[in-house]
Amino acid sequence: MSLFTRRGMLKIPNPKDNKVLCENRDLYVINECYCPNGHSLISNEVLFNNFKGILVKVSRSPESGTLALSPTFGCKNKITKGIELKFNELYSLECPVCNAPMPVFNRCHCGGSILSLFMNKKGAFSSFVGICNRIGCKESSIRIDDDLLHESMMGVL
Repeated sequence: MSLFTRRGMLKIPNPKDNKVLCENRDLYVINECYCPNGHSLISNEVLFNNFKGILVKVSRSPESGTLALSPTFGCKNKITKGIELKFNELYSLECPVCNAPMPVFNRCHCGGSILSLFMNKKGAFSSFVGICNRIGCKESSIRIDDDLLHESMMGVL
């Protein structure tokens, strides 16, 4: 089995003794993630099973804080600092370096927005991770060129 997908994404088998991390058979780890201005969102400030987390600013007036997301696609592990996320509420995500808002790619079926975390420094919609900004919504996907990996394809729901 290859450790990389044909598009270069790291693919790691999920060991049986590590079921707490995620229920997926294979894990897809995002190791490059950028804001629209090209700042890296990958940070070693928070590790998820020894993988660097995706770090963004999160806000919902009047509160704001920091949100670290697991880089393992399909796993909803997250850590917050300075803010308590409330279930079913909508939040804004911004770059922790330049405060650029993560752009909306599309509307979500839940009424929220699918926000884009780019997998290239150019901020091109050809390669991005899309996540819903509603806490509790499980909608997420990865788009690389014409390929789309949707969480429901992985049997995670």
